[in-house]
Amino acid sequence: MLAQLEKLVGNTFKPHELDELCARITGGQREFRRLYWEDIVGLENMSYQTKSGITYVIEFNLYKDDGEFDSVLEVSDVEELDRTAPPANYHKLYIILFGIIIISVAVYYLFSLFH
Repeated sequence: MLAQLEKLVGNTFKPHELDELCARITGGQREFRRLYWEDIVGLENMSYQTKSGITYVIEFNLYKDDGEFDSVLEVSDVEELDRTAPPANYHKLYIILFGIIIISVAVYYLFSLFH
């Protein structure tokens, strides 16, 4: 996948064309569904997360600025970021929290009986 994206470096694309191509290669969500054109140009990159958790960042230079649909972007670099951390396992935390609630209720009833 990284090799396919690296083939884009040095080539020029229209913004939506590049977005669709990168989303198709990575299987990630299209960048224009998350951000506006002004934000994408300000960041000078687009990022795509795969189902396996790897994020690819496509950096570009604004070759020709003619708005969202007619601009020309030149891909300058592709970076592969580490996998995002898997969701933590909070089972122990829930068990401890449940135990504290039970003990609290028991102490409340114990004190209410002797009051």
